[in-house]
Amino acid sequence: MQRSDWFYLWVIISGYLTGYVMYMMTLFLLYREADVVTGSFIGWTAVMYLTSVMLLYLLSVLILRLVGLYRFWSQTIMFVLASFLIVYMTAWLFLGTGLSTLPPLSFPFTVEGLPFLVFWTSTALTCSWGVWVVRNPSTKPLFLLLSRVIFILFIIWIGVR
Repeated sequence: MQRSDWFYLWVIISGYLTGYVMYMMTLFLLYREADVVTGSFIGWTAVMYLTSVMLLYLLSVLILRLVGLYRFWSQTIMFVLASFLIVYMTAWLFLGTGLSTLPPLSFPFTVEGLPFLVFWTSTALTCSWGVWVVRNPSTKPLFLLLSRVIFILFIIWIGVR
């Protein structure tokens, strides 16, 4: 494996951990809930992240390259739009809205949907920045510093539980 492949792996891991930490911070700051995330939450969000989310991010990059609009901001916007779709997928597949009905369009802004919107949007922003760092390594030290801080916060949060 090349060094960039290992860095992409670090981007994937730090993207997921950023989403988890931001989800927990959202629950704590907005709803004063501190111990609600279980192992099953980590399990199904990790599976969804590694399958659906990574596929949507890859398709976003491929589409932007095909149409010649591959820039940092266009990639970030596509990743964030994909995160809205992922919030709906989360509600549809895992939160019990059922396979027969779709959640309302306002779901990401409801009490139940906002933490998931923060989760997937922060993941999108982290992954977009990380993917772009491979192309433009001038911000790599800052990305690595912030991703390490997120990793430490994740370990602290898991340890406190």
